[in-house]
Amino acid sequence: MTHPIRAIPAAVLAAAVISGAAGTPGAQPADDRAAGTDTTLYRVSAAHLRSTLEDGERVAYLTGGVTIIHQTATITSGSGRQYPDRNYTVLLDGVHGIDGTLEMFGDIGEYFSNTNTLVMVGNVRMLDKGWVMLCDRVEYDRRARVAILTGNLRLADSTRVMYADSIFYDRNAEVADAFGSVVLIDETEDYSIAGDHVRFDRNRKEAVVDERPILTFDMRAVEQGRITSRWMHFDVDRQIGTALGDVNMIKGDTRAHCDSAVIHEDEGLIELRGSPRATNGPSGMTGRRMDIHYDDEGVKRIIIPDSGRLTEKPGGGSPWRKDSWIVGDSIAIFLSDEKVDSVRILGCSKAMYY
Repeated sequence: MTHPIRAIPAAVLAAAVISGAAGTPGAQPADDRAAGTDTTLYRVSAAHLRSTLEDGERVAYLTGGVTIIHQTATITSGSGRQYPDRNYTVLLDGVHGIDGTLEMFGDIGEYFSNTNTLVMVGNVRMLDKGWVMLCDRVEYDRRARVAILTGNLRLADSTRVMYADSIFYDRNAEVADAFGSVVLIDETEDYSIAGDHVRFDRNRKEAVVDERPILTFDMRAVEQGRITSRWMHFDVDRQIGTALGDVNMIKGDTRAHCDSAVIHEDEGLIELRGSPRATNGPSGMTGRRMDIHYDDEGVKRIIIPDSGRLTEKPGGGSPWRKDSWIVGDSIAIFLSDEKVDSVRILGCSKAMYY
């Protein structure tokens, strides 16, 4: 039951609600990482206040514009409710928060001053040092400088955009950990990275994918390239990707498998290491290492610089069942229209044709 007590002039409100950490523990965000209670003072003000008792607890209804000032943070909203005994404020009718370089917007919110935690829900937008983050909900721990974003997530800077189910953003380290169905797209450099977990480091300008990584390159080409592996690292500035563990590559009609690969996106080069093998139609290729050169039209040449072997399956009308083969110290395979066009062999070589 609600019991009206009195109306307090706006000039008195600031003194009435300035509070430290003392008080009965109140509502907390779902993910409470606080190790202790904040003892700093904070200030809540509004144009109009109506103070009541609800179930024995003091509640202040705030209208005409609400402002919270706490250390480096300023938070405003159209209206709200203040629970002085819990140092807890409900923010309504559009929320705007500023904390250093970070700026946040949302439909509604909550501020837990004991734990320095700001929660915003609905059409959330965050701006921080050139990053723009959109989501349904954010929980920002001011003390740890960590934000947890969930729901319809989109993170973008000047050239890249990331989509995910949730993001853990550490402002101190400038690292974003994205979880769920994660896709990082750079349309300027013509590649994308996908996986179940992507860590993007703003300072190092690198992305690491350690759960089901997929790199798609030459996205605007007729034949896109695709690489999967167990683990993947991508250097954004140098446009160099490294894939480790059960690496599989597809580019046009060319398929390849190896233990590890290095992708030089700006050079159109993929270095395959660790027992690489590749196929192109009826042709098969193996060696100790292998370099695949490509452009927007497809794979142009494959270089096997050490212990190369090239095989060719017999044609449909051939009576032979064995593959023809060529081995050599170094083999260069040239392709035209995604088919093997010619072969050059250097050093000692042997061949068998059927």
